[in-house]
Amino acid sequence: MSSYISRTLGNWDLRGEWQLVGNRYDDPANTNLLGGYGLVNLYADYRLQRDWTLFARANNIFDKYYETIDNYATAGANVFVGVRYAPK
Repeated sequence: MSSYISRTLGNWDLRGEWQLVGNRYDDPANTNLLGGYGLVNLYADYRLQRDWTLFARANNIFDKYYETIDNYATAGANVFVGVRYAPK
């Protein structure tokens, strides 16, 4: 299950997201049970001009260890920052 809440304040767009995943099996025989997990992500963008936006995204902000597949490494906390050009 995933959900988010967002708010626009002037040139700012802010968003908080959360994702909840329950226990699940990792194999066809349903013998390898993986535990559930919850993640929280944050996103913000700032409209610089009509066509230009500065944005930042922080994923897994609490640095939760989780596996989507047994023994498959997933990213810990991470941040992306960028500039977007989208002509209108």
